[in-house]
Amino acid sequence: MHENNITLLCNEAERLLQLNISLLQKMVDEPNFLVESGNGANLLI
Repeated sequence: MHENNITLLCNEAERLLQLNISLLQKMVDEPNFLVESGNGANLLI
């Protein structure tokens, strides 16, 4: 039972790591691709 939970957590951690790597790579490739709107103004992140 615990081994199954550990495996699931490891798989989810790997998935999230890959997602973060992809996001960071996109930020490097396209520095202004993340734009957040707030109070009527666009903020580049």
